[in-house]
Amino acid sequence: MPGHSPTRRQARRLAEEDSGQTLVLAALGMLLLAGFLGLAIDMGELRHARRGLQTQADAAALAAALELTACNGVSACATMQTAATNSLAENGVAGATLTTGCVTNSSSPATAMMLNNPPCLAGSADPNTGNTAFVEVVLSQAQTTHFAGVLGYRSVPVTVRAEAGAAGTSGSSGSSGKAASVLVP
Repeated sequence: MPGHSPTRRQARRLAEEDSGQTLVLAALGMLLLAGFLGLAIDMGELRHARRGLQTQADAAALAAALELTACNGVSACATMQTAATNSLAENGVAGATLTTGCVTNSSSPATAMMLNNPPCLAGSADPNTGNTAFVEVVLSQAQTTHFAGVLGYRSVPVTVRAEAGAAGTSGSSGSSGKAASVLVP
């Protein structure tokens, strides 16, 4: 059927014609730019969430460090746990899952708090590891993403760490009741 298949001349003419290519390239470029913009928005939100979580970890560590004298040498005593949990509640985080003793709880979809006295998570990289005059708070929270979900990242875990210690001590549990913050990113 001669009317249904293009001849060589018609096929060559279609291949050489370049009208509309600029429009297609511009549309692809805008799509790529929108994708990068979406990822930049997600990164900005993740950094904002990390900063807020760091502030909450700092406050919880300071609150727990203020209770070092009330614990009388007991590691992560109930008074210290209550102070850290109340600090989070005062800063807008209610119902955080609490663990002690360097045990991570990554399965929790909500905010998870690890309270350690003495600090132990960073190991030998932390000069306060094993020092009972310091308290370590690690907060973890899943942060939802908007645009990275297209790439399969529906949520990203955000984890921060803070330490605080009793002022005027060098490792003993007898502190003056004052807390000094030792911020560790």
